[in-house]
Amino acid sequence: MYSEFSGPSSLRPSYSAGPCRLLVHHVAGRLGISRRMVRHLAETGKLRGFKKGKKIWHFLVADVEELRVRREARYV
Repeated sequence: MYSEFSGPSSLRPSYSAGPCRLLVHHVAGRLGISRRMVRHLAETGKLRGFKKGKKIWHFLVADVEELRVRREARYV
């Protein structure tokens, strides 16, 4: 089912998040940053995401990959 997600199962989205959405801890693992930094990037608009309720952030895989590419390009 998660053929687009390679790597450890801890980096795969949960069923509750849906097949194309990632939670904060998934994004942190993919980008190699802290969960706090993920929330900061979302709150400042540098990472597109949306909140479900007061605390839970959801991110589309495409948005996370776009940020990853932008961050990698900075260091090339």
